[in-house]
Amino acid sequence: MHDIAGGVAFGMEYPGWDYHMHGDDEFLPLEQLEENTCMMAAAILRICEA
Repeated sequence: MHDIAGGVAFGMEYPGWDYHMHGDDEFLPLEQLEENTCMMAAAILRICEA
């Protein structure tokens, strides 16, 4: 969302974690990946129901 006016990042970052986002050593703990997958799936379903 760096180049989109009014863009908003959604998910994947938790306070206090350094994920090395967009680096060659980027990572995400499996527990957070699972939680984010559920959150995003719920958001997509909600949008599709509208």
